[in-house]
Amino acid sequence: VGLLPNNKQSRHDSKAKVKSYLPVLGLLALTLWALLDSFTYLDGGADPRTDEVWRSLAEEVAISDADAVEISPIEVPPAFSLQKFIVISEQRSGTGLLTSLLDHHSNIRCGHEEFNLQLDKTHLHKLMQHDTIDPYMQQLHLFMEELPHSKKIKFGQNQNLTHVGFEIMYNQGVMAYHTNLLHQFRRENIKVIHLIRQNKLLQYISTRSNDLDKREPADGPHDPHPTDPQKSSAV
Repeated sequence: VGLLPNNKQSRHDSKAKVKSYLPVLGLLALTLWALLDSFTYLDGGADPRTDEVWRSLAEEVAISDADAVEISPIEVPPAFSLQKFIVISEQRSGTGLLTSLLDHHSNIRCGHEEFNLQLDKTHLHKLMQHDTIDPYMQQLHLFMEELPHSKKIKFGQNQNLTHVGFEIMYNQGVMAYHTNLLHQFRRENIKVIHLIRQNKLLQYISTRSNDLDKREPADGPHDPHPTDPQKSSAV
């Protein structure tokens, strides 16, 4: 500003030009801060690097299953013949959309965050503190057995089902049991869909806007996955 011309009109125009750049500079600063941030905002203090950790663990198990820690087999009712699958991901990564699309298929029954929806935080925390993975897997199988009998999102009847599954976030047992969980999934032929949102900046914005809307709903009651255009715009 000190270098602006002495001419009053020119000085006014130059000030206006400087002010016009301020929003752009602010956006650039926010973008840089978000990219450098450690992303400890996620539930459980999760870090985006958990994507890479889980991916490397999966590769490790795929390369050498012979070094697996001995895990007790889980008794599964023989009548339960549906193919089981798990969607593993992180909050605000698109799992809600993916599981909804899967559940709209006539042969698939797909739940959401069953560990979070059906268990309180204390129960879930205790479930992840056991020395053995057995209690966790027993609860997982219980959810699998209940889902085919619960109402689907679109179809009222669960006829001709071939697959059943739900989503598990990193902080809902994935990082607690690490390779043990992967080995158990392989032994029981539970398929895994690992969903990663590559744009971490958009994931951060989604998380922040969702947290703010929880405290002060922008337009009506809080909805973590708004589909109404007006609500989405407000959030």
